[in-house]
Amino acid sequence: MDYIFILLTIYIASRQSLLFKNISSVSASPKYHLIVLIYTCLIALYLFYQQLSFLKIVSHKKTFLLISLLCALSLSISSLIIYKDNADLASRIHVYTSLFPIVIIFLLQISILNLLKNKMMPLCIELIKRFMVYISLMTIILCTFACINGLSEIVTLIYIFSFNKKVRSIL
Repeated sequence: MDYIFILLTIYIASRQSLLFKNISSVSASPKYHLIVLIYTCLIALYLFYQQLSFLKIVSHKKTFLLISLLCALSLSISSLIIYKDNADLASRIHVYTSLFPIVIIFLLQISILNLLKNKMMPLCIELIKRFMVYISLMTIILCTFACINGLSEIVTLIYIFSFNKKVRSIL
């Protein structure tokens, strides 16, 4: 299923420039808004579903579940709000509701690494190396293109899926 979402992300992001536009720009086009809305809600649900497998190892299950649900809702809400290239309130809300889930997912990943560090240090080291590669790629993309673009969204999705898959494989 990961590969289907990655291919869908590539398809949707490539409806405009992968290097200078992002999925929010594609969503602003009336032709693709509904497609992006459905895609974003599906990916939010899928990421939430993936996070559920981590309930086996977290101690505060209700808090983890609530945070994961808020991430899915925030990502879904962001797709409802059309981003415009100006700094109006709706555009800012769109940016924050899009960015919030990604930041929280990274924080949840850090907490999962913290839980696994005593039992599975080699796995943690591998996941930290993956994160460093991700951060390096994102730094290169952001410094080169000076924007969040379709390529950065694809790289982020691949990183999140690879982290989740690796952790789920040992649970």
